Amino acid sequence: MKLPPKVRRTVDHASIIDIDENEDSKKRIHLKLAFQDFFLLVVGGLIVAFAIAVFIAPHNIAPGGASGAAVIINNFIQIPIGVLMLLFNIPSFLLGYRKLGGSSFLIRSVVGTVVYNVSVDVIGRFVPPGGVTEEMLLNAVFGGIIGGIGVGLIYRAGGVAGAGGVVTRLLRQKFSWPISTISLFTNGVVVLAAGFVFGWKRRCTR
Repeated sequence: MKLPPKVRRTVDHASIIDIDENEDSKKRIHLKLAFQDFFLLVVGGLIVAFAIAVFIAPHNIAPGGASGAAVIINNFIQIPIGVLMLLFNIPSFLLGYRKLGGSSFLIRSVVGTVVYNVSVDVIGRFVPPGGVTEEMLLNAVFGGIIGGIGVGLIYRAGGVAGAGGVVTRLLRQKFSWPISTISLFTNGVVVLAAGFVFGWKRRCTR
């Protein structure tokens, strides 16, 4: 049901907050849009966490970025994957705050990433040691597709899913390279490292 024009204008006006940044300018926050972004960030973070905890981590599949690096390091030291991802993401977010969009970028990225990182360890407690299937290819495919959907929601809300997203956007800003090319390079480095750590034969034949 559509609201009458006067009522709609009143609702829209009530959902806007003006914050004085200084004497000459104001920052306008639209609460409705902010809530939509927050919803996308939370849902996206939960979806990515589900993909990592259920399909990726149980089989030591490194998906790239901070999460892939965390999976690799977790193989050597028993620090939870979510905690490792947070340690990687904190310095990258501080850099992103300075270079990519200030407080708006920082808040969106922190919300999505904290939900993602914390949920990985929580969901992982309910996943059996071998995951839901022993088929490596199925785990890689489903983990990649489901995780990609979650990352897409986070990007749509104006955030990034972790340190890899910050690096990608910084390189794009500096060199004007396509995001697909940058992602292929940065994630490829992590995947190659995973091959050396976990073994190529196991990955290709299992």
